[in-house]
Amino acid sequence: MNVHAEQPAVTIKDFLAPLRRRKKQLAAIFLVLALATLLLAFGLPPVYRSTGTILIEQQEVPDELVQSTITSYADQQIQVITQLVMTTGNLLGIIDDRNLYPGERRRLGQSEVIERMREDITMDLVSADVIDPKSGRASRATIAFTVSFDHDNPSTASKVANDLVTLYLSENRRSRSETAAENVSYFEEASRDAGARVAALEQQLAAFKRANEGALPEQYAMNLSLLQRTESELLEAQRQWQSGAEQLAYLNAQLAQIDPGLVGASGGSANSISPNVQLQALQTQLASLTGKYGPDHPDVVRVKREIDAMRREAGVAPDPLTLEAELAGARNELASLRERYSADHPDVVRQERVVASLETDLERARSWTIRADSDTRITLGDGVSSRINVRSGPDTGSEVVGYLYSGETARVLDEAGSGWFQVALADGTRGYVSRSLTKTAERTSASAGASNPAYISLQAQASRTEAEMRSLQSKYDVLQEKLTQLQARLGQAPEIERQASAILRELALARSEFESHQQNLITARAGERLEITEKGEQFTLIEPPIAPLYPRSPNRLAILLLGLILSTAGTVGYGAMAGANDKTYYSPRSVASLVGAPPLAVIPYVYLDAEKHRGRKMLLLVVGSVLAAGAIGLALLHVFWRPLDVLWFVILRKMGV
Repeated sequence: MNVHAEQPAVTIKDFLAPLRRRKKQLAAIFLVLALATLLLAFGLPPVYRSTGTILIEQQEVPDELVQSTITSYADQQIQVITQLVMTTGNLLGIIDDRNLYPGERRRLGQSEVIERMREDITMDLVSADVIDPKSGRASRATIAFTVSFDHDNPSTASKVANDLVTLYLSENRRSRSETAAENVSYFEEASRDAGARVAALEQQLAAFKRANEGALPEQYAMNLSLLQRTESELLEAQRQWQSGAEQLAYLNAQLAQIDPGLVGASGGSANSISPNVQLQALQTQLASLTGKYGPDHPDVVRVKREIDAMRREAGVAPDPLTLEAELAGARNELASLRERYSADHPDVVRQERVVASLETDLERARSWTIRADSDTRITLGDGVSSRINVRSGPDTGSEVVGYLYSGETARVLDEAGSGWFQVALADGTRGYVSRSLTKTAERTSASAGASNPAYISLQAQASRTEAEMRSLQSKYDVLQEKLTQLQARLGQAPEIERQASAILRELALARSEFESHQQNLITARAGERLEITEKGEQFTLIEPPIAPLYPRSPNRLAILLLGLILSTAGTVGYGAMAGANDKTYYSPRSVASLVGAPPLAVIPYVYLDAEKHRGRKMLLLVVGSVLAAGAIGLALLHVFWRPLDVLWFVILRKMGV
C-alpha cells in the first residue's frame, strides 16, 4: 500500500459539506439573527420631521432710490434671528403650549429639556449661484432657509414647526423695525448735537466779528487803503497848520509894529508908544532871543520879566491858544529837524530852546490870574453842545442860578481857584462856571479900543488864522487818532486772522458733520418707512410645515437589509469556523488522506424512522418560522413604515408597470 499516494483535489463540495452537516444549527442561528434584526427595525420609535421653508425676499424699492438701514448679510441676519428665537423664554412657551417632553420634564431639569428641544430643531440655509447685478460676477448667496422640528408624533411636529416659523417671521419684523427706529433715533440726536454746535460756533463767530469790528481779515485791504489816505490827509493838515503858523507869526509881527490907537493926524501923537506896542516889540525881541539862547539865559529872563510887567500894566493876559499853536508848530519843526540832523546840530539845539521857552510861556499863561477890572469874556468850550450851568458857588453841589447858552458870552469877574470862574451874565446874574467847560471869547484891554484901521484889519486876519489853526489842530488830532487805530488794526490783523481761521475751520467741520448727519437721518427715516410698509428685505413663508406622512427615521428597510446581510454573514461565518475546528472524518476521501489508501467499502448512513420523523418536523418548523417571520415583517411594514397597498403601487411605479 502506497502511503504517499497523491492527495485528491479539493472541490466546492468540500467547503459546503460542513454547512450541510450543521444546517439545523445554522438555520437556527440565522432565524435568531433575522428575528433580532426584525425586532430592531420595527422596535425603534419613529421620528417625524416637519419642515417649513422661508424665502428671503429682496426689497421692492430699488437700492438706488432708498437704501435699507439693515446692512448685515442674509446668513448673518438669519443667525441673529435664530439666537433670538432659541431663547429659553420662547422655547419654554412652546413646550408648555404643546405639552412636549412630558416624561423628560418629570425626570430632567429645565435646562436639559431646553437643550433636548434645541437638538430637535434644525435650521438649514438654502444657497444658490447668483449673478451680482453690480459687479456682474457669479457668487454663492443665501436665498432661503428651512426650519424643522423632529417628534414622534407627526401632528405635534407640524404644530411646533409652525410655531417656530411664526417666531422667525415675527422676530425678523420686530428686529428690523427696532433697528430702523434706533438708527432714526441715533441720527436725530446726532443732528441735534451737531446743529447746537453749529449754532454755538456761529454765535462765537458773530461775537468775534463784533469784538474785532474793523480789524477783520476781509477788511485788511480797506484798512490799508484808509491808512494811506489818512497819512496823506495828516501830512496835508500838518502842512496847512505850518502855513497858518507862519502867517500868524507874520501878522503878530505886523501888529507889533502898529499902534492900535494911532489914527493919523486927526488924533493922538504919532510918536507916542502905547503899552501894547511896547508889549509887541518885547514879544518880538523874546522870540529872537529864544532862538539863540536857552530859557535860563539872563537876556531871555530879563525880557520875560519886562513882558510880564507890560502885560500887567496893559491888563492883557497871555493867550494860551496862541501859545499852544506856536508850541505845536515849534514841536513839528523840531521833529522835522531831528529827522534830518543829529541831536547836536545847531539848528536842532536852537529849536529845542524855542520849544522849551514856549512850554514855559504856556504854563505861565495857563496860570495867569485874570484881573477883575479887565473885560475878559468866555463862551462855551469845544465839545459842549447847548448850555452849561451857572451855580451859586464854585462847586458842583451848589445851586444852579442860571445858564450860559451856546452863542452867548459872559464877563469874567474873577478866578475862584480850583478851576472855576466868577462871571456875570448878560441879564446881570452872577455866579460860577467850570473853567474846563469854557473858552476865552474876547479879552478887552487897552487894545480893545483900537481905532487904527490897519491894526483892526491885521487883528481880524490874525483871529481868522487862529480859528483856522484851531480847526486844523482838531482835524490833526482826529486824523492822528484814526491813524493810530488803523495801525493797531493792521498790527492785530495776523492774530485776528489766525483766530478767525480757527473758528471758521471748526464751523466748517461742524457744518459738514451736521449735513452728514442730516443726510443719514433722511436715509434712516426712508429705511424706517421701508420697514413699516414691509417694502424692504423680508422673510416670506413659501412652504408651511405640514404633518409628515412617513417618519424621517429610523430607515427600517435599510435596517432589514443590513440585518439580513449580517445574519447571513454571521451564519456562514459560524459554519466555516465550526467546520475548521471539527477533527472528525466524514468522507472516504478524508480517510484515504489519513491512511494513505482508499477504504475497501463505504457504508452509507442509515436513517431510522424516528430520525426521519424528527427531520420532517424540523423542516416544517423551519418553513413555518420563515413564513411567520415574513408575515410579521409585512405587518410591521404596514403599520410602522408604509401601507402595503401603497408600497405595492410604489414598486409597480418603480418597475414601470
